Amino acid sequence: HRLVLDPTDPERLYQQNHKGVFRSVNGGDSWERIENGLDGWFGFPMVMHPHDPKTLFIIPEESDEFRMPKDGELKVYRSNDRGEHWTALSSGLPSRFYSGVMRQALAMDDTEEGGIYFGASGGQVFASMDNGNHWKRLPATLPRILSVNAFCVE
Repeated sequence: HRLVLDPTDPERLYQQNHKGVFRSVNGGDSWERIENGLDGWFGFPMVMHPHDPKTLFIIPEESDEFRMPKDGELKVYRSNDRGEHWTALSSGLPSRFYSGVMRQALAMDDTEEGGIYFGASGGQVFASMDNGNHWKRLPATLPRILSVNAFCVE
């Protein structure tokens, strides 16, 4: 569902799909699970930090049948070690959230600070300007969000 290529190592790939979260270090010939610390492995969106290829972000969902955060607790997970370990980031996110995040609805901007954004199927948009440590909901409710892109203008 979502495939991410490490720009510094073309043999290193990551993916999140219906079966789990995986990493390949040999161009996709073999895959290993990288789910240590996640509260679920099903899901779609995944992005890599544009200035630090060791840092990845994902938003897992409960299951194929329940495409929403596990127990309604919205969390973005960050790995700073290429998927070996994951840390939940939820400061500022709602604790009761029953919408999903589609595969193209998570994006990072190109700033050093690490602006990261995602939109949900319920029309909510969330942003973090500090690499996911703190989140704010943007003041709008849109139709179902299928994709998010981030552009910086100087």
